[in-house]
Amino acid sequence: MAAEVDRQVIENYHLHATNLSAYQALHGTPAQLPETARVIPGGCSEAEFQQRIEAMPAAQRDYALGIYANAISSKLQLNAAGESTASAD
Repeated sequence: MAAEVDRQVIENYHLHATNLSAYQALHGTPAQLPETARVIPGGCSEAEFQQRIEAMPAAQRDYALGIYANAISSKLQLNAAGESTASAD
């Protein structure tokens, strides 16, 4: 049951531009999101987001980026799991 709740939360979560920026900063490449992913434009520009991250102590930056990027990683993992299940059918 908990796995189904997790799946629904991840599936219905609306991504934000900051999630995309953080993912790209950590992985060096834009995320290849599934077509069903919804991205909501935020009130924070790319430059503002970078300023916020750069204002943090260097030791904390990757941790903060990871928190923002986790929503993207979760979507990608859910999508990959769905594709592997569909191909197994």
